[in-house]
Amino acid sequence: MNTLPKSIPLTEHGQWITVCNPLPFDRDDIVYLDGIPMGQPFTDIRGRERFAADLGLLPGYGAKSVEIHDLPADLSLKFDYDAENGRLHTRYADIAFDGSGAIASLFDNIRHRQLCRPDGTALNRFTLSWGEVKFLGSRLTTYGAYQLHVRFEYAVGQSSHITQELIVSAKSPRIDFHTLIDWQDKPAQLEIGFDFADSSHAALFADIPSVTADGAGLHLPLTAAGQYELTYALLPHGAEYTEESLKEAALLLRRPPIVYHGRLDIG
Repeated sequence: MNTLPKSIPLTEHGQWITVCNPLPFDRDDIVYLDGIPMGQPFTDIRGRERFAADLGLLPGYGAKSVEIHDLPADLSLKFDYDAENGRLHTRYADIAFDGSGAIASLFDNIRHRQLCRPDGTALNRFTLSWGEVKFLGSRLTTYGAYQLHVRFEYAVGQSSHITQELIVSAKSPRIDFHTLIDWQDKPAQLEIGFDFADSSHAALFADIPSVTADGAGLHLPLTAAGQYELTYALLPHGAEYTEESLKEAALLLRRPPIVYHGRLDIG
C-alpha cells in the first residue's frame, strides 16, 4: 500500500473505532480521541472533552480497528510536578519555570546536558513587536499515565489573551505547546524565543505554515483580529537523529492519526 485509501470499508459497530496512519512510516504516538471514552481524559484549551490513548503501533499508510475498552496503564511511567516551585520531572527531562512562565532550565535526562544557555536566557519567551506580555499564572490541568498538561495564561497587547498548554508524554521526549491566541488588537508579530545553548541539541517545529523558525525561535504574524490555534513542539535530540528522522518527527505533529467510528470490514 503506497497511500492511504480515500475510503475505508467499515462496518457499523458502536464498540469499535478504526485508526488510520496518513504517513508512510510506522508510528506509535499518543492518539487523541473525541467523544470516545478510552484512555486518559482531559479538557483542552478550547474546552473540548478529549481522551489521550496509547493504541500501539500503526503501520505506515495502514489502519487498524480497536475495541473501545479501558486501557491498561503502566504507572511506572509517571511525572512529578511541583507547582509551588515551578518544576516538572519526566523520564526524559527536568524543566524549571521562571516567574514569567518561561522555561528557565531544561535538562535532557537522556543525554545528560542542559539545553538552556548559561547566561540564564529562558526558552519559550513571548514578546510582541509592540505592547506588553503579562504572565497571569499557571495550573496543572491533566495528570495521568500517558500525559501531564500544565496551562499558562497571558495578557498580551491591549485587549488580547494567550492560553497555552504545555504537554509532556510518557512515550516521547517531545514537548508540545498547544496554544490559543485570542487577538483583539492591531496587527503585530509574536516572537517566541528559543535561544538554545547549542541549536544542534534540539529541534523546533509547528503544525501551521505561518509559523517560521530560525536560530532565535519562532515567529507568528498576527495580521487580523481573531483566534489563532497552533501547536509547536520542542524535541531534544542527539546525533542518533538524522535530517530525515527529524523531518519524520515534524510530520508526526503535523499529520495526526485519523479516527473513524466502526470496524474495518475485511470480509
